[in-house]
Formats: sequence, structure tokens, C-alpha cells
Amino acid sequence: MRTLSLAEARLEASLDRLVTAVLAAQHDADLQRRRAVLEHAILRSQDLWGRFWREACLLSATGAARDAAGQKVARAPGCRTFQIAHTKIRAYYRKLNHPNPHWEPDWHKPAVVAEITRLLQSSNANTLSSAVSAQQNPYQELRLVRNYIAHMGASAARDAYSVSGGSAPHEYILQPVRGVTRFEEWVGRMKLVASAAVI
Repeated sequence: MRTLSLAEARLEASLDRLVTAVLAAQHDADLQRRRAVLEHAILRSQDLWGRFWREACLLSATGAARDAAGQKVARAPGCRTFQIAHTKIRAYYRKLNHPNPHWEPDWHKPAVVAEITRLLQSSNANTLSSAVSAQQNPYQELRLVRNYIAHMGASAARDAYSVSGGSAPHEYILQPVRGVTRFEEWVGRMKLVASAAVI
């Protein structure tokens, strides 16, 4: 059975595997292979982050989440199943000129999570919105670095280099932050934020 706590556990395990790969790449003398591993970690971490919030929204709406006291949150009105909740979201976005039936919102963005939990009338909407909007959420920094790697455009480059302080964006994640790499620090913050969403 799908639950929000299982989604958190999957997220943490996947992020831990990326950290292991990044730390191994840190000492790789093959610069091309090193860059490939670091860029993959950046792209994959944003994908995992978005998937977690997608599950958080949909599972909460269907009553598969618990509150701080360990009680199941009430199912949102009319959201008997995961598929029904998802259909509601797609119908809403189609009205906002997203006619592609396979289009998905940017789940990693705090404003999107807040909008969707309000749309579905999830009983833990405040918990999810507070968690994803927390200052610890590294999504903005991650997004700017990720966009440069994914798109390589001039605008994306300016944004990424403004964050990285002139370092190559893929190398930026190896910079030390309080005794760990920046990537490890991002992952630690993601775990804190995800944990706050699950209670």
C-alpha cells in the first residue's frame, strides 16, 4: 500500500545513493566521467524531489498520510483514489491552457504544492505547504544549477553562475559547507523538509 512515510523512505534511500556516487566521483581523475556523474546527481535529485511532492500531494488527498499525533489524515472531498485526485489536478491545469493530457506541474515548487493542496482541499494542506515553503528547502539553488545542465542556454548559464560564484555548476556541488559537500548539505535539507511533510 502506498503511504506518505514510504514515499519519504524511498526518497531518502535514492538521495543516499546519489550522495555515494557524488563522493566517489569527487576523487575520479577521469574528468569527463566525473562531470557526467555530478550532472546526473543534480538532474536526478530534482526529479526525485518533484516525485516526492507529487506523491505527498496525491497520497495526502486520498488519506494515506498521518498527522503529528500519528492519526490518519482525513481523505479530501471526492478524492477516493490516487487516480481521481490526479484527474482533478489535470482538469484544473487544462483550464489554465495546458491541453497536453500528459503535462505535469512543477511539483518541486512550493507555490505549486500550495496551489494543489488547496485545489484538492487536503486536510493536511497547511502541513505540506509549511514544509515545502521552509527556508531549508534547497529547491531554488538546485533548480538554477539543474537548469543550466539541462538547457545550457545563456540565461540559464547566468543564473547558475550567479549561484555558483563562478565555479562550474557541476563542480559547485562539491564545495565544502560546514564540513560536508554542498550536495550532501542539500540532501540533508531535503530530508528535513520531507520529514516535516510526513508528520
